[in-house]
Amino acid sequence: MNRVKLVISGRRYTLNTPEDEQNLLDLAKILNNNIAQLRIKEPSISLVDACILVGLDILNDKQKTQEASDHLRKQVTEYVEEARKAEFELEQARQEIAVLKNQLETLQNQN
Repeated sequence: MNRVKLVISGRRYTLNTPEDEQNLLDLAKILNNNIAQLRIKEPSISLVDACILVGLDILNDKQKTQEASDHLRKQVTEYVEEARKAEFELEQARQEIAVLKNQLETLQNQN
């Protein structure tokens, strides 16, 4: 377990976590920047409201990313299935070509 100390919007937090310390510090920096940017745009917004809105925005981004990921995963699965089907059809075509070549050779040898 890592003991990670973070400062978010001026408040100190100590986390006992298996997560990478640098990753959490980077996330806290992003969170602080997002909160600060919102408070610059909306100077009258409270810290709590800014945190809630930033959290909501982050969750919205996460959901959109998950949906995009699911869509890409579905597309890749479809492409893999199409590739398998095309590979099967290619093998069938090769076998048919081999049969037709043999038939042609047999016909040519008969004449």
